Amino acid sequence: SLSVHPDRYKGSDPEGAIEQFHKLTQAKEILEDEKARAAFDNVLRAKVAHAARQEAQEGGRRRMREDLEQREEAAKRGRQGGPTPAEEERQREAIEAAARAELQREIERLRRTGRLDPRQGSTAPEMG
Repeated sequence: SLSVHPDRYKGSDPEGAIEQFHKLTQAKEILEDEKARAAFDNVLRAKVAHAARQEAQEGGRRRMREDLEQREEAAKRGRQGGPTPAEEERQREAIEAAARAELQREIERLRRTGRLDPRQGSTAPEMG
């Protein structure tokens, strides 16, 4: 603070030096007073906590943006002829239903040929 003291400063910006000197004097007074120092520390902690909350929110926004982009890309693929997730599910269900019907027909064929006991209901024969 001595280098910007109004009585000692010899540079080209005396107004800037006076302003700098007053800032340094005020900082010294705050740091030397216990109550003022505690209040200053509280302000610093609040700023750090605020920055952390902002960063956490930004991370959440980033995840939401990535999720939205993935869903948009999936929707775009759906419009370009690829199956949507709902269509894929319907296709899986249709394949499963066809497989169940084929199994039922095979069970009936085995009953007709006598290779399956008619009392066994509609279960497949035991392998063993």
